[in-house]
Amino acid sequence: MRCYKNNKGFYEIKPRPSISQLKSYYSSKYFQEGRGSYEVRYDKRELKWIVQKSKFKLFLAKKFLCPKKNKKLSVLDVGCGEGFCMDAFLKNGWKVEGIDFSNEGLKQKNPHLIRFLQKGDIELEIQKKIKDNKTYDCVLLLNVLEHVLKPIDLLKKLKKLVKKKGVLMITVPNDFSVAQKMAQKLKFINHSFWVAPPDHLQYFDNNSLAKLARYCGWKDISIVAGFPIDWFLFNPGSNYIKYKEKGKQAHAARIILESLIFECDFENVFGFGQALARLGMGRDITAIFRLSGRKTDKH
Repeated sequence: MRCYKNNKGFYEIKPRPSISQLKSYYSSKYFQEGRGSYEVRYDKRELKWIVQKSKFKLFLAKKFLCPKKNKKLSVLDVGCGEGFCMDAFLKNGWKVEGIDFSNEGLKQKNPHLIRFLQKGDIELEIQKKIKDNKTYDCVLLLNVLEHVLKPIDLLKKLKKLVKKKGVLMITVPNDFSVAQKMAQKLKFINHSFWVAPPDHLQYFDNNSLAKLARYCGWKDISIVAGFPIDWFLFNPGSNYIKYKEKGKQAHAARIILESLIFECDFENVFGFGQALARLGMGRDITAIFRLSGRKTDKH
């Protein structure tokens, strides 16, 4: 498999794995073996950090929604994984629903949420909801778009599930970023470590994500970036790619620093994340979209 930049501006893997291969990977291996960013167990500090990130996603959703008084908001978490975001929204009084290939993530981390899960092929479950005329104030697509076989089809289908004044929130890794390219240029790394099929099938930065969404009929409202752990690559003492043994230490430092940031007022965290995104920095990016054609001001 090789990685190419397509005419939509993002990178993608070719040739791609089959649907059956992906189903097997996510349903039987991903959570059980701690694949991707998921671990079988978290220590207290990491668990707190994950919950903080989920609460920040809730803050973003509320920031860009204008609900009627006493209206209970609804959220669909597509690829809900271990359910930490669903849990944050549920505890804030939202109606929650999730879709995922597997229920293993919820069983391990948030078993009380299994009753809100539709287990199965994500595209088929989305199609069922469209057929049932279901719509939501917020649809979450958190660390999912980089995994799917047909991102354009998915983004177009989700337009039918978001209410007219609702929002779509997408989080993806910030790949082929300014920092990563510079680290390669200066020989701090010798390969594109972020290219990782069959886990990730396409790769975005803030510009290519916004461009793709606009092509699919979405209007980008705001974008924020997460902690720039890639900065660690420029110090041999913390270069977790060149020196694999430094990986756990780098991750632990990231957790401490980003948790410290999350202790601040979320409006300030939001401003910091916006600045990082504008600079092309941050290891991941989270973007907020509305249906194209609705007049609104960018934040």
